[in-house]
Amino acid sequence: DKRELRAFFGQRRWLNEESCSREDAMIVMSLPIHEVYGEAESFQALGGSKRLPPAGVSRELLTEDYVRAETDAEADMYRFLGVKTASLSQVFAESVIPRLASLEGPKG
Repeated sequence: DKRELRAFFGQRRWLNEESCSREDAMIVMSLPIHEVYGEAESFQALGGSKRLPPAGVSRELLTEDYVRAETDAEADMYRFLGVKTASLSQVFAESVIPRLASLEGPKG
């Protein structure tokens, strides 16, 4: 299972300054084991455009540009790997405003 593999690589004994070189981190990032938000379950490699969402943002507003981190340990792992946390304004400017028409609820 991809989640188990991600959890294995995300252990602090592997991902720390002494044990993990930048090349090792790049290998972990290149594996399609990272769950992203979106309409369907999706696992992808991490590219430079993937970010962590800011706290408190509804999952329905997030796109595949945002990495799912279900625990603080997963969020720490992504930060160690160099994934940045988006600001609230970035989420709205890049993911919400362009999709406003598709995010509207049923009319009636």
